[in-house]
Amino acid sequence: MHGLLAEPDGDRFIPMDGDLWGRINGIVSRYGEFKERRGADNVEEDRSYKQIIPYACVVDGDMVLMYRRGGESSEERLMGNLSVGIGGHIDRGEGIMDALYREFVEEAMLVDSGTGAEVPFAVGSDPDLLKFVRMMDPQPIGLIDSNSSDVNRVHLGVAMMMTVPAGCSVAMRSAEDVGFEYVGVDDYLARKGRGEISLESWSEMVMGRIAQR
Repeated sequence: MHGLLAEPDGDRFIPMDGDLWGRINGIVSRYGEFKERRGADNVEEDRSYKQIIPYACVVDGDMVLMYRRGGESSEERLMGNLSVGIGGHIDRGEGIMDALYREFVEEAMLVDSGTGAEVPFAVGSDPDLLKFVRMMDPQPIGLIDSNSSDVNRVHLGVAMMMTVPAGCSVAMRSAEDVGFEYVGVDDYLARKGRGEISLESWSEMVMGRIAQR
């Protein structure tokens, strides 16, 4: 994973344009350094670094995939949260898109709506990042910079939006997750207003951004 200097306290969603996306990738390439989450580096507790996390929502028409994190989540501080974000930490040797691809395949699957069969992004054990990018079209929409919790203080989210291709659907496969549904933005906002639904903070910011589009 890569580290950036921490920001002052507060919640910020910084809309992404091409220039910002290029700068982020340039900063990661030039200044990013791999640190172990635990052990000697223990960046999960070191607020002088922010770990970059690809965090992508899945959009199918006007609907957004929403799921609840289960009890086997790799980040125990997020267990039970309702989320629209698929993603996670960047492993050694990966870029942002590599990490998103790996996390998507671990947590979810693309399904052919006609046959019900999984649509693979790999030939045998060889991953096909280009096929994933071509089919799911992950587009950066903003940076999530929040210091409102212990988890947020040591992570920087690269928010993205992925689009389900025609004739397909996306389902969650991971044992980490307990149930999923697709929700319209207007329906989500109405349910939120009635106190029936509450997303984790990053997902709240992502849904707010989608509602503005």
